[in-house]
Amino acid sequence: MSLQKTIWIGSLLFLLWMIPLRDPLTAAPQYPGHVPPPVNYVKDNWHVWFRGRMVDDAVPSSFVDLGEGYGKDLWRVFWFGQPVKEADASSFKTLGNGYARDTWRVFWEGRPVEDADASSVVILGDGYARDSWRVFWCGQPVDDASALSFKLLGDGYACDPWRVFWCGKPVDGADVNSFRLLGRGYARDSWKVWFRGREISGAPAFDGQP
Repeated sequence: MSLQKTIWIGSLLFLLWMIPLRDPLTAAPQYPGHVPPPVNYVKDNWHVWFRGRMVDDAVPSSFVDLGEGYGKDLWRVFWFGQPVKEADASSFKTLGNGYARDTWRVFWEGRPVEDADASSVVILGDGYARDSWRVFWCGQPVDDASALSFKLLGDGYACDPWRVFWCGKPVDGADVNSFRLLGRGYARDSWKVWFRGREISGAPAFDGQP
């Protein structure tokens, strides 16, 4: 092997060694409150474990890993190895974005979402969900949002016909009709530019494009 090729391979291995390994449990969230990628439960004939810790009172013979940290047996529901005390195991299912429901309740990250209607809940993405009456972000109500006309825009932004929201909070002064995403948390309307829901003072907004 030539000296040049040896140096090239050595440099490549050094660069790969210098790149930090990303643990999916500690990787940066896509939005505040984002549930990390699913981490599987492990079981044998006698016990169930989650992230190396025994899950108390879980019955391995009927235990099912539901994803996103949820699991259940015939009698109990668990989130990240902890019991979800108000959940009905027989009707419990995951919905995505950390949300789940049973016949009577909606849950986010193992906690009940107050006043959410389980029969009409819809998961929109980026932590948003709605039912027939209310909008929620990461399990919390989004005040003054119109549920049936509410839609996801992306990058944490969403809107109804009257307001724009970022991560569940109103983007004050944003014009819904001309509001556009620019990517990486940036957005604009015909007059202003925002980054993660905050106005960037003095930034030129309109570029001549619709």
